[in-house]
Amino acid sequence: MPRAARELFHPTLRTQWLGHQLREIRKRSGRSLADAALYLNYDPSYLARCERAEWPFRQDHLNMLLDFYQVNDGDLRARLVADLAASWQLNVFDMGGSIHTNRSVSLTWLEGRAETIYLYAVLVVPGLLQTRDYAHATMRFYGDPDEGAERWVDLRIGRQQILDRSAPVRLSAVIDETALRYPIAEPATMRAQLTHLMTMNRRPGVEVRVLPAGTRRPDGAGGPFAVIRLPKPYPSVAYLENLAGSFYLEGPRSRKFVDAYDQIRRSALPAGESAKRITQIIEEEWS
Repeated sequence: MPRAARELFHPTLRTQWLGHQLREIRKRSGRSLADAALYLNYDPSYLARCERAEWPFRQDHLNMLLDFYQVNDGDLRARLVADLAASWQLNVFDMGGSIHTNRSVSLTWLEGRAETIYLYAVLVVPGLLQTRDYAHATMRFYGDPDEGAERWVDLRIGRQQILDRSAPVRLSAVIDETALRYPIAEPATMRAQLTHLMTMNRRPGVEVRVLPAGTRRPDGAGGPFAVIRLPKPYPSVAYLENLAGSFYLEGPRSRKFVDAYDQIRRSALPAGESAKRITQIIEEEWS
């Protein structure tokens, strides 16, 4: 790719997701990076950059690689081609899928690449800060089927490994006081969950703040959201999940969520006062 074209290329979430999928497909096929690059008659460094979304895939190369990896699933091929065609688009990206399959896995992939994560929670403690028992309780609360429940909880708890890496993700969470008082689970589970929040709040790189009940929120920030800040040159991504699906926003739209989070964080209690408020809630609600 000419240097000028490389300088104009800005990796979007779509190009990153496409590169991730093709790397996983290549590994499952048993082909090495060198094997695939040789098939394309290109240097392995070129293909490595495409998989890392540093350069965009070419349409003909995508089709050749899918043939080489023996991808015969027509729906999968069509989806990957569509991802490539839309790879320059910013703003809204709906990963699709169900919470038990693609959606959770996609979020795990994104969180695993993050430098910093901002979380704003309204009714439920965020997944990265949940205990296993609380995670089970949220699943029952929302009426999710028992089938596959343990796998779903394993996925949710497994996502927390990013906080235990040698270079852990920095995490800042603001939790509405309502979520700490809402009886999603039995008192013992709620008590353990709130105690876990205080333990996490003492960890380096983790901040948990409580937003007092009745605090005014920024316009349009009534529901929960996350902002995932990726290392340069990758863009920050805002994540929302509702009945319509799971949505990932880039560009100016993600900036709005960064600004909203900053305002919410300033309105929340500092970490030390938040710990006192959590202790108070345990004594008032869950003792």
